[in-house]
Amino acid sequence: MRHPIKVVFAVMLILFGTASCAQKEFVEKQSKALSVSVYATKDSFDAGRFDLTTAYLDDVVKIVTPPNITDRIKIQSVVVNNQRKLIVPAKFKGQTVLIVGSDEYNSLLKTRDFAQQLQVDNTNLQKQAEEVSKQLDDQKKVTNDMIIQINSDKTLIEQQKHTIFMQRLLISGIVLSVGVLKFTKIL
Repeated sequence: MRHPIKVVFAVMLILFGTASCAQKEFVEKQSKALSVSVYATKDSFDAGRFDLTTAYLDDVVKIVTPPNITDRIKIQSVVVNNQRKLIVPAKFKGQTVLIVGSDEYNSLLKTRDFAQQLQVDNTNLQKQAEEVSKQLDDQKKVTNDMIIQINSDKTLIEQQKHTIFMQRLLISGIVLSVGVLKFTKIL
């Protein structure tokens, strides 16, 4: 019979090895979805496409665990004379603001180039939203699998502990019996 502690150690080594491989793949996939969304946000911002920035940021927020309330950086709006001000970086100085849904925006929608550009942008947004949704589903699955694995490991360890206890009890009983028999000089 194999030594029970060695068996428990081997089983735990195999389980942790398997779990770490699954976690690495999970982290890499999460990292890809997060990376794509973060850089799409940055690229949208750099291009002055704040309409896309908002959508991609919403995907980032879905993936990333929010910080503790005490760690979160508080951002406040700038309000002057009861009017909220939009503050944009200096690199956008001299550029015209186009508001989504405005008359100018709606008339641009009728032009072929602008409509095509928005169609491509919306297709990219939809693809990334699907990727993020898939990632969130994968996160749930991995979390559930890890919980199931932990419960299984706990059960296995409890069984091994019980087996070790019973073996030690049996050995102690045999040693005690031999000691009693030697003491009574039967052996």
